[in-house]
Amino acid sequence: MYFSSQEPQNIIKYVQSVLNTTAPKYGYDVEVKEHKPKRSTPQNDFYWLQNDSVAKFLNEAGVTMAFGLPFTSEAIHEINKKFLGVQTTTKMSVPEFCEYMTRMFSFWMEKTKGNWQPEESPFGYLEKVGVIEKRREK
Repeated sequence: MYFSSQEPQNIIKYVQSVLNTTAPKYGYDVEVKEHKPKRSTPQNDFYWLQNDSVAKFLNEAGVTMAFGLPFTSEAIHEINKKFLGVQTTTKMSVPEFCEYMTRMFSFWMEKTKGNWQPEESPFGYLEKVGVIEKRREK
C-alpha cells in the first residue's frame, strides 16, 4: 500500500487497524520501503507508438528482417531489449524509463543515420493525452 511522505502517521493508523481486525496464527510480516514511482500507462503507450514508428520507417525504406519478413512493433521491442540490455520496461521507475527512451531514440537514430526521428517528444505526447497540464502562453 502506498502512503505519501507527508502522511507517515497514516501508516501507523493503517497497521493498527489491520492488527485490530485480524488474529493470525503465527504473527505478522510487515515491510516498509521507499516508494519508487513506476512508468505510467501513457508512457508505455508512447513507447509502443515509437516502436511502431520505427517498424513503419524500416518497412517503408525497404528494410526487412530475416526471410523478408516485415518489421513489427513487437520485433522492434525485442531488438531494443537485446541491444539496450533491458529484460523488461514494466518495473522501471519513471527516471529509468525516460533514460531508456532516450537510449532507444539514440540507438535508432544512429542505426538509420538520422533518417528516423521521433514524431513527437515524450513531453508533447503526455501533454496531448492529458497526463501533463498544457503549458500556458505568457
